[in-house]
Amino acid sequence: MTQVEINFEGKRLLCLKGANLRDTLLLYGLSPNVSHAHDIGCRGYGICATCCVKIKGETNAPTAIEQRRIPAVTGQSVDNVRLACRVVVQGDVEVVRIER
Repeated sequence: MTQVEINFEGKRLLCLKGANLRDTLLLYGLSPNVSHAHDIGCRGYGICATCCVKIKGETNAPTAIEQRRIPAVTGQSVDNVRLACRVVVQGDVEVVRIER
């Protein structure tokens, strides 16, 4: 498999193409979740929307869950805002956590 780069808030991380973004960040000891989400996180099922990130680069298409949750929670479109737990990294990406 091909190795790709994730630039997460100034930190350079490596993962395999096809890796889940949330899982990769957690492997590096980083969290995509907002600071108050420790007690309410859904553990990666896309329900709580506490792992919203701005993302640029190659990823899978937004899921049906993201199509519903992101506009409702953030008021933004899924064009550049995603749920880290639903993102499959397909190439190099730049990621910034959205605090709300």
